[in-house]
This record gives sequence, C-alpha cells and structure tokens, in this order.
Amino acid sequence: MNDAIVTHHLTKYYGKACVVNSLDLRIPRGAVYGLLG
Repeated sequence: MNDAIVTHHLTKYYGKACVVNSLDLRIPRGAVYGLLG
C-alpha cells in the first residue's frame, strides 16, 4: 500500500446534520486531488 491518504467509513456531522456519511477514500502518493467542502 503506497497511499498518501486513506479513510474508511469517515462520517462528519455539523450539529445534527450529517454532511459526510461513510466515506471510503484512497489517494495514492503523487496524485493531485482537490477536495471542496
């Protein structure tokens, strides 16, 4: 595994609002990604 960022079942709440529900994400080393939020 040569990933720079890995998440499994990431969930984020702002107050009672679920804004991200069970995110699985793999970003390999050397890749360029833009995350907006």
